[in-house]
Formats: sequence, C-alpha cells, structure tokens
Amino acid sequence: MKKSNLLFIVLLMGIGVSAQTVTNGTFASASSGWGCSPETNPVSVYGGSGSDRVAEVDTQAGLCQTISGFDVGADYKITFDCSRRTSCGPATQTMDFYIDGGALATQSISRTGSFNFTQESFVFTAVNASHTIDFNGTSAGTCGLIIDNIEISLASFLPIELMFFRASVLGEDRVKLAWQTASETNNDYFSVERSKDGIDWDLISLVEGAGNSEMLLDYELIDDSPEFGLSYYRLKQTDYNGQFSYSEIAHVNLQLPAGAHIILFPNPSDDQVTIEGKGLFIDDMAVYNSEGQDVTRLAKLEMHSEDRDWVSVNLSALPAGRYLIKTNHGTSQVVKH
Repeated sequence: MKKSNLLFIVLLMGIGVSAQTVTNGTFASASSGWGCSPETNPVSVYGGSGSDRVAEVDTQAGLCQTISGFDVGADYKITFDCSRRTSCGPATQTMDFYIDGGALATQSISRTGSFNFTQESFVFTAVNASHTIDFNGTSAGTCGLIIDNIEISLASFLPIELMFFRASVLGEDRVKLAWQTASETNNDYFSVERSKDGIDWDLISLVEGAGNSEMLLDYELIDDSPEFGLSYYRLKQTDYNGQFSYSEIAHVNLQLPAGAHIILFPNPSDDQVTIEGKGLFIDDMAVYNSEGQDVTRLAKLEMHSEDRDWVSVNLSALPAGRYLIKTNHGTSQVVKH
C-alpha cells in the first residue's frame, strides 16, 4: 500500500511521557493499595533489622496491584528489593513475578543465604493503559521472600508525542482522520487502521512520518470508503527499527444517506437473489419465511469479495413461497418459485 501525502503546520512545543507511581511501594502504610492477600510486618520479623515495614511473598500471601495511566508502547523499568527470609523457610526461597497482558513474562526469582536486600530490575513495554504487577510465592510452606521499595520509572520515551487522534464524519459518506504530534524520534510511518468491533483491525492507509522533529505537526487523512454504522479507528506508529506503538481508539457513527435503498433482483426467483445497496452488512441480514421463522441458516449469504454493496442470497434449499429479507436498509419481500 502506498504512503499517503501529509499536511503539516509547524509550531514549537514539547511534552514528555511521565512515569507511573506504585501505590505504597515502600509498605509504609502496611498493605494499603495492595491485593492478593498481602502480608506486611516490620523487617525485624523476617530476619532483618529495624522497624521499616516490608512484605513477605509466600504460598499464602501474594502481592499484586493494578496501575493505570501507562502510555502504550512506552518502555518502563520496574525495580524492587528482595531478600531471603532467614527466620524460617527452606535454604533457597523462590517466587514468580510477572506483569499481565504479556508486558513481562513470568520471572523466577530466588534467594539463598542470610538476610540481605539486593535489587531486581526488569524493563517492559506497556501494551495497555493499565497493567497488574503480580508476585507469587513458589517455595513450600509459608515462609517466603521479602520485598520492599517497589518502583516503576520511565525507561525510554515513545517515538512520538501524540497530542490527539480524532475521527469525524465528513459529508455523507467520508470520514476525516486527524492527528497531531508534538515531537517525533526516528518515526518512519503511521498505519491508519479501521475496525467494526474494536477487536479485528484492517489497514486502510500508510502515512509517512517526519522522522525526527521537535515541532508540532498536523496530519490529515480522508477515508473515502468507510463502513456505515459505528466504526473504530486507531494509529499504529512504526519507527525505523520496526518498533511500534498504538494510539487511543477514536470512533464515528456514519449514518446511511437519506433515501438510501436496496435493489433486489430477480424477483420472483428460482434460486438466487442479488441485493445491491450502499453499505450492506451480512451480519445485519436475515431471511424469514411467511410464518416469521428465521431461515437465514438455510440461505447462503455471500458478499462480493471486491464490493461490499453487492450480496447474493441462495434460496435453493428453501421451499417455494414468500420470504422477507431484512438488511440494514430495511425489509424487502421476495417470491421463490
């Protein structure tokens, strides 16, 4: 697919991507902010010295917290102090640590010897706006590893600083996509994607990026063949080394033009009927017999592979009679001989 031309306006501006904060990462407020049956006590309970509170992770006391506000595609670093509990437990104590959504796969962590905090550090890429960090003890018994000073910091910046991404209806049958960047670093191109359900996405165009920029840039793209009804749009930004990130999702609800209608032929028909009309959707279509029974499963509905304004309905498996074919334009009657 060819890259589209871009329109840009230049203004000087810069905005950074902020790090996220772990609630009560030092356990100064005991277990406040934490889930998964946390256990916190002064460090002296577990073999250390002093009155500072820490958390124990064993088979009965886990530790988890959901953190919001991540910038999707940004790299973050999570660090925490870890020690073996020396007042009880096996010589080698273990736990699993992971971040949900595939951001960080399960990491197996172990400690031996006397009480001694050493730091663990992992870098992960946010794939969602919210992520849950999760610690689970894997040693036998109820004596496990001791955790303290959990922190998350920004490891690197997004290749772009996106100010906004918007979708709006333009006229009766077009959608305008507009977005703005405050800065770009090694930005190769944008992929503009569209979806009917917010789950499955189709590429509709590529737009060339500015590479490196410290200026405010405006981009615009017109979708000349949008879907009617509710549709979703997003940006996928790809930099020169192939890394990518996604924008937040925008949506529009494009209504059928006034007076929109379908053409159904031949009618009557011996077996197959063709339906023509702008913005037809098979998922919105149904076939009913004269008694009002849904017989869609017996009719083979097929959308033309290159034109979503043409649907064929095969009535060969149905007995002769009158049928109603419901579309997103309305309901039409057809007679089968």
